[in-house]
Amino acid sequence: MENVRVKVEIPGIEKVEELIKKHYEILEEMQENLNQIHYTRLDLELKINQPPENN
Repeated sequence: MENVRVKVEIPGIEKVEELIKKHYEILEEMQENLNQIHYTRLDLELKINQPPENN
């Protein structure tokens, strides 16, 4: 038996694909924001834990 490929058009699939793409864009933006928060926190911890400078 040979393999047969059939292309099926699903009404509205373009909208679903668009929503999935937008979803991933939002997730990427959220990840960037979380990374920025993380590095800001680390930077603040370093500043807090530094010994005071002598004037």
